[in-house]
Amino acid sequence: MRMIVGRCQLCGEYAPLTDDHLPPKYLYPKVMRHTLVDMHTVKACDRCNNGSKEHDELFKVFVGLVADSPWQNELHESVQATLKNNNRLLRLIEDNGRIEEQNLPDGTPMSVRVVKIPPESRDQIQAVVDRMIKGLFFRKYSEVLVDQHQLGMFIPEALHPTKLAEMQSASQSAIWESINNGTVRFLFITLENGDIVVVVNLFETVEFDYVIQKKQVQ
Repeated sequence: MRMIVGRCQLCGEYAPLTDDHLPPKYLYPKVMRHTLVDMHTVKACDRCNNGSKEHDELFKVFVGLVADSPWQNELHESVQATLKNNNRLLRLIEDNGRIEEQNLPDGTPMSVRVVKIPPESRDQIQAVVDRMIKGLFFRKYSEVLVDQHQLGMFIPEALHPTKLAEMQSASQSAIWESINNGTVRFLFITLENGDIVVVVNLFETVEFDYVIQKKQVQ
């Protein structure tokens, strides 16, 4: 693997760099990877790139279990193969899962498996999403996010009504971008106060909302 020395696009450190797939390559079943001509990568240091295989597998299972897209069957089969080879993840899903009865929009009842992810696992999933947001931020602005910004979860209920209305209005004219053959879509919305709301959608189903804020000057 060819390495160059430069600045990591995720953490900003100067180090030998390699290509880091974001979202993680683990997310995609092998049959899908052949269809993705140009999977999105960033230049990342070893600490950012190679220290999260366990997190990436958990992220794959989390997304694959709930994804509802043209690749749903392939994603679910890939998740089952991962669980077969990872007893820790299998126990996590079995110990925190339950079957719920829900209704489709037409009223048809169906049984749905719901998995309540424990806090420590949610933190691991969020760590993967944080990396993904940082990578997309660099792709969008050619800047390392942590240089001047900080990343946080976006909570609409915490927004002042005027800011929420501003965001909703801006989102109507904002342009969605996509990578990895449209399996990942993302949207950056800049508010008047300089905050940036970012929305990332995976496989037309799983969505993450974040806010990027300027760091406070000390």
